[in-house]
Amino acid sequence: MDTAAQWGQHLIFDVLAINTGAHAFYQRLGFREVARHGESNGKSRMRLTHQQANE
Repeated sequence: MDTAAQWGQHLIFDVLAINTGAHAFYQRLGFREVARHGESNGKSRMRLTHQQANE
């Protein structure tokens, strides 16, 4: 995360929507859900911007 912030890059990845533990963990780190996709919206796209990392 520090390297991405130094380079001004966003971190983006997908988490299974039913994995509430992972959602809570990544939200504590500053990630935000930005989209849902896949079959029955079963995947959540999570993003951390370099601005969010500094908050």
